Amino acid sequence: MSNQFRQSFLTLFVPLALLVVLAAVYLFNQAVDDQKAILNADGSLNVVSGGRAIERSLDASVQDVLYLATIPELTATQNISRASMDSLHRAFVLFGLTHPAYSKVRWIDENGKELLRITNLDGHISITDRSQLENKSDRFYFTGSVKLDPGKVYVAPMQLEFENQTVLAPYRPIIRIATPVFDSHARRHGVLVVTVDATELLTRISAGNDVSGSQNMLLNSDGYWLKSNNQDDEWGFMFDQPKTLGARFPAAWKKIAAANHGQFEDSSGLWNFETVYPLKSRKTTPTDVNNQIRTSVSTRTNTSGKWFHLFRKNKYWNRVPM
Repeated sequence: MSNQFRQSFLTLFVPLALLVVLAAVYLFNQAVDDQKAILNADGSLNVVSGGRAIERSLDASVQDVLYLATIPELTATQNISRASMDSLHRAFVLFGLTHPAYSKVRWIDENGKELLRITNLDGHISITDRSQLENKSDRFYFTGSVKLDPGKVYVAPMQLEFENQTVLAPYRPIIRIATPVFDSHARRHGVLVVTVDATELLTRISAGNDVSGSQNMLLNSDGYWLKSNNQDDEWGFMFDQPKTLGARFPAAWKKIAAANHGQFEDSSGLWNFETVYPLKSRKTTPTDVNNQIRTSVSTRTNTSGKWFHLFRKNKYWNRVPM
């Protein structure tokens, strides 16, 4: 009797247990698929919105530089006099006070000699003494902008600020934006160069990183990290160190470098990426004077005019094969 009961029990229990296991596996796999879909949607939204925010921020800086280059205190200067320089000092200091993201403002003459330099360091504005002004004729931001047409700007690649071939500490990421200065008779009066402190911009990039393994990254077009959750990976090109995404994740980098945007999965997790164009004009009319923004060759930085905003989610649960 007991054998018959046992046989009947197993006949009923085994199929039922198998159904329960299969249902559990199905529900688990469905949960994994749902999680993956949510992560892909979140990652895609993250990189797209982040990329557009970067472009808007840089476009606002370009507009600020174009505006500053046309103020009467600058364009009306025929001969450099004490009175005209005092007027420019006041105008530039006021600009610095109302635009804390700009760490330096320079006016450089057609030969590359600084005529005026305002420094804004953590809210403390200083005017460089005339005896300390330097010749910048060999700097890429001067050579890249001095021959430009009116209304055009030079946007230098993002890099760390350095002096005398030495990177300054603490690290300060910067972007220089330059435009030529003209008077009312279209005569050249050198160039205006504004240094943008990119610290806040990069901080916003990493704001989405959390303890669950999500990573926001910003790369230049050679795959060097401008922003990473691991600070040791950043700015490899400034120190001649081959720390690139391509060296660490060659297959992933090949896909990212070949497309403007996308998402994919590999053994390290889920990837979402969007190409960011820091030189792209967000013009509002066909005749916008800022419809072409160019960059020039720099010996220390990448200059192709695009970055990659990445979002990576590290490994999570995998589906169970059925």
